[in-house]
Amino acid sequence: MLGLQLELTNQRVIHNRCTLIHMQRIKIHLFLVVIFSSTITLSQTYSAQIPDSIILNFMDWELKNGQKFAEGGKLRFRKKTSCKILKMDALNFVYPDSLSTRDWQYRLFLFNRYTKIDTLFSETEIESLFIQFNALKDTVWSHKIRGANIKKGTIRRNYYSYSIPIFTPDFTFVFLNKTFYCGSVCAYGGVYLYKKNDENSWELVTILNGWMS
Repeated sequence: MLGLQLELTNQRVIHNRCTLIHMQRIKIHLFLVVIFSSTITLSQTYSAQIPDSIILNFMDWELKNGQKFAEGGKLRFRKKTSCKILKMDALNFVYPDSLSTRDWQYRLFLFNRYTKIDTLFSETEIESLFIQFNALKDTVWSHKIRGANIKKGTIRRNYYSYSIPIFTPDFTFVFLNKTFYCGSVCAYGGVYLYKKNDENSWELVTILNGWMS
C-alpha cells in the first residue's frame, strides 16, 4: 500500500514538472511571437507593404545624388529637409471614368497621354502603385536619413520636402514627389520618376507634373 502511494506521488511530481515545463515553453513561444511581431511593425513605419530599409536606402541615395538647386547651397554636406512628409494624390495613380480627360485634374494622373510614360507600365503595375499609395502610413520622417538635416517646426526657406517613395512591384521604377522651397516666390517641385541601374544607383527618367514659381 505504501509503495503504491509513493508511486502515485512520484507520478504527480513528474506530471507537475512536465506541466510546468510545457507552460514555460508556451510563455517563451508567446514572447518570441510578440518580439517578432514588434520587429515587423517597427520595420514598416512608412508603408504597410514596403519595409523601412528599402525606403530609407533609396532616400539615402536620393539625398546624396538627387537634383540639387543652387539656392540650397553648393557647399552644404546635408540638405536641409522638412520632417513633414509630402503627400501624393490618389489621382496620380488612378483616374476615374466619371471624370473627363479634358478636366484639369487629368493632368494629375501620372500616366495621362501627355506624359508618354504609360507605355512603360502595365495596368497591373499601375494598380499595384495605387495599392501601395493606399498603404502609406506615416506623415513625418522619424528616422535619420543620410545626407539630410531634418528640421522640425517652421522652416523659413531653402529646404527640401519629400514624399514616401512608391515602387513598382519589381522595384525597377520608383516615384518620388519632391519640392524645394527657397522663398515666397521661389519654389520648385514635381514627381520624379527614377529607374534602377543596380543595387546602389538610380537614373532619373523624367519629372512629371513639374512646376516652379
